[in-house]
Amino acid sequence: SDLNDMAKRRIALYKGNFIGIESIYTVGPNGEQINIPGKVEALRRLGKSKELFCPCGCGANLILVAGDAGLREQHFRIANGEEKENCELKNVADESITSVNSKIVLKMWLDVQLHDENLQTRVPIKDIHATDRKYELSFYSSTNNLALSYIHERANIDMEKLTLLNRYRQGMKVFYIVDSSNSVTTGQYPESNYKIQRIQGCCLFLRIGEENLFNTASLKVSVYLKDIDEFWKRVDAVEGLLKDFSIHNNRMFYEEKEIFQYVDDAKKYFYQKQKQLKDKR
Repeated sequence: SDLNDMAKRRIALYKGNFIGIESIYTVGPNGEQINIPGKVEALRRLGKSKELFCPCGCGANLILVAGDAGLREQHFRIANGEEKENCELKNVADESITSVNSKIVLKMWLDVQLHDENLQTRVPIKDIHATDRKYELSFYSSTNNLALSYIHERANIDMEKLTLLNRYRQGMKVFYIVDSSNSVTTGQYPESNYKIQRIQGCCLFLRIGEENLFNTASLKVSVYLKDIDEFWKRVDAVEGLLKDFSIHNNRMFYEEKEIFQYVDDAKKYFYQKQKQLKDKR
């Protein structure tokens, strides 16, 4: 990508909280990615009234660039004459395009599953629980008492955040979804992913394509188990198109079967094979 593409802002700061560009998207009749007119107009008004700022904290005002014919990527840009010399995002992206597209896909999926017009994006945990930690949830539905945390790089899997949410969630369901590039294992202890497995019972890996993001995105449900040689293996329980996964009563299903049923079956099969191998030896 050229420099101008890399420097496009996908996040704006509003009253101390982040707004991601994914908030303006939803699903069209054929699964296509479309804008939510009300969301677009609301962000345009905030931009015109100088209430949107650069996420780096330099103080530059942002406006929304969206809905224009031929526009490849919708984004926020610095308003004319507002650029600051101390801007930390002048020549860098505030977020990778894969991370942005993944959040767009997940936003569209949650729109279909939750039917919550007030679904919030990039919600600080302090808005939900009394804490001074600066963690955020990618999505939060107060109507369903459900949240989703998307993690692009496993280095950002924070055990303190996971423990905090698990301890104080007060009935709130949290799904943790990690980018598929983090699913590889070399036989060593998968420390980062295992943190999520301990809390969630499995790992959820999202993969997105280059085009038709929502219709081609896939989700894989996996667990990490040790074989008889004490090496860690990733055991895949089920994989399919994201749009074929559903949420009912804050539980996740694939083809009408809860994902943990697939996990249990995969674990039983794995241990059965390990026992056969041990007996053979």
